[in-house]
Amino acid sequence: MTSQNTNVVDQNAKTRIQKQEAQLAQAANKKRAATKRQTALVRNIVLLVYACLFVGWLVWLARRRGNLRAKLAPIVHSYAVPLFSAEVAQTILKKKAPDSAAFSAYLLELAAAKKIAIKPIKTKKEDYAVELLDKTLLDRYDLLQLLFNDVGDGQQFLLSKLKKFGKGQLAGQKLQAAFSAWQTKVSSQAEEFGFKDLENIKVRNYMWAWMIGLSLVAVLAGFLTWGTWAIGGILLSLAAAYVLSFFYVKRRPPYSQTGWRAYYQLLCFQKMLKDIGRFNLKEVGELILWEQILPYAVAFGLADKVIAALKTNFNTAELETGFGIYYPIIIAGNTNFGSAFNTNFTSAVGNYSSATGGTGGFSGGSSGGFGGGSGGGAF
Repeated sequence: MTSQNTNVVDQNAKTRIQKQEAQLAQAANKKRAATKRQTALVRNIVLLVYACLFVGWLVWLARRRGNLRAKLAPIVHSYAVPLFSAEVAQTILKKKAPDSAAFSAYLLELAAAKKIAIKPIKTKKEDYAVELLDKTLLDRYDLLQLLFNDVGDGQQFLLSKLKKFGKGQLAGQKLQAAFSAWQTKVSSQAEEFGFKDLENIKVRNYMWAWMIGLSLVAVLAGFLTWGTWAIGGILLSLAAAYVLSFFYVKRRPPYSQTGWRAYYQLLCFQKMLKDIGRFNLKEVGELILWEQILPYAVAFGLADKVIAALKTNFNTAELETGFGIYYPIIIAGNTNFGSAFNTNFTSAVGNYSSATGGTGGFSGGSSGGFGGGSGGGAF
């Protein structure tokens, strides 16, 4: 094959080369065998850890900790106005800190109590002026102080100014911090009703801690070389654990017995608002009832449905007379104040969140709180 090559060594090399190749092959085989043993050891350790966690979880599950709650009765229509404010009602119903819709409802409640005045700006579509009538309000929440003193001129603020205010990073940060403080205070108010069950909250947290551990080990197992049967067994057992966990925590809600009843009543109240177009409002109650219900409709995100039903069941004269201050800011305009405030406030805080790389929005609120941790969360 290389007949023209002049570099020729005349010697018997076959035996030596074969011996050398045999040594190299033997070393490679030993290395492969060692790697296989190490992989098998890691796989067995991971499988053992997963098995221990799974068995430990089953043992913990069998002890049936926490306080069982009876299954909720069928959800029916309830026309009873909740005994607590709209923002607290939203906190209890959604099991988390109140969002900007709840703050919109809070402002409507203040307007009904004549502590603030909300007036549409006729020259600007979907813009409103919020005027301070009771200066003692500024001693209660930092968010109101910021809205009236920083966004506004100390006496009033405009929704259009609020949206622009949030474009500055420092201003948006202050707005987010003030809103988080308000969330915490409302969550504390919800907690004062004694609706939470500390034992069940602890059990639920432990449950999901077990599930996180099982999931992490399962993910680690996914990076190893397994047979189909092993991977299938791990995934099947993990899926079964999640299903069992779901039903386990469902029977142990974060509510006390009193809170469980209040939660049911709020579900019935919310169902009535969702189905409000299916029945005659005049047969249910006078306009004064629906006037009290409007802030809750705003907090639950159902204001548009309620307004449409009111316009269908009552004429303009009845609505204008019966709803007083609510009529021009909720019913008469193309956009109700609750939606307008929610849009501008969300945009203001969202600008800061986007600029700083945050998650944006605030429906989740802070973590913990009513849920047993720290911060301003709920349940």
